[in-house]
Amino acid sequence: MKSKNIKIIKSYNLTWYDLEAPKEKEYKFLREHFQFHPLDIQDCISPVQRPKIEEYNHYIFLVVRIPFYQKEERVIRALEIDIFVGQNYLVTVHQGKSTTLKDFVRECYDYRAIREKYFQFGPGFLLYEILNRMFDRCYSLLDAVSSEIDRVENKMFKGQEREIVESIAGIKRNVINFRKIMKAHGPVIKSLINSEKFFLNLNGARFNNKEILFDNLLDKIQDIWDILDGHTETISALETTNENLISHRLNEIMKTLTIVSSILLPAALVTQIFGMSYDNAPLLTNRIGFVVVFLLIFFLPLILILFFKKKKWL
Repeated sequence: MKSKNIKIIKSYNLTWYDLEAPKEKEYKFLREHFQFHPLDIQDCISPVQRPKIEEYNHYIFLVVRIPFYQKEERVIRALEIDIFVGQNYLVTVHQGKSTTLKDFVRECYDYRAIREKYFQFGPGFLLYEILNRMFDRCYSLLDAVSSEIDRVENKMFKGQEREIVESIAGIKRNVINFRKIMKAHGPVIKSLINSEKFFLNLNGARFNNKEILFDNLLDKIQDIWDILDGHTETISALETTNENLISHRLNEIMKTLTIVSSILLPAALVTQIFGMSYDNAPLLTNRIGFVVVFLLIFFLPLILILFFKKKKWL
């Protein structure tokens, strides 16, 4: 069966079938050429919400969820990669959004030396390299999140507290999504380490470095998780600091408005009193009445200003 969405890569006794953005034609290829469980193929068609591993007599089915950055929405989402591992084959099913996986497929497809390097130890070593590259890609996303946190921190102390509230919420969302995506990978990798079936080399001998290699993946997952914990604590601290700065600024504004109102209140009171219409109002018929009223309006706020300065409220 020929399809532009299927790349078949062979070296030694191992064949890698890569299905990119598969349609019904490609899923039919899986059903006809492999004895995969129908539910596993259905998992390839419908999104799976968590990483998982299923082990059968003649193959292992693996679902991996890798974080990727969706530029249009500026949000980190999960990218699902479905992997079937047999004794002399490996099948990957994905939607083609991972440049990391696509680049590795192209390298193996175009260059014989790379095929021989990663195919000579069987499907276990090839699977390791795929996962290793995918988890390495997580570090660049973590660096991007770290840079965004630094940018928010710099803006925070330049009087832009209100403008960065939305930025902080976006970073928190991405960190939360990242944590949800990575959380369940540890048990899946441990199950792979404990598998006894398909980590074979050409001679049928056990691939002895399996535990060492996949322990390395566990270390990377733990390292990614520790970095995420650090980002979580940092962005929470920045959010608290930003809220305190906004609160302090609002308090200063309210304080200023209160003082201005207090200063203007006596002048307004004097104006209201002498603006009343009744016959016996004082100073209305006196030649110096206007001057007295003007001096009251001028000096009462001045006295209050001096009083506030003495109390260090200004």
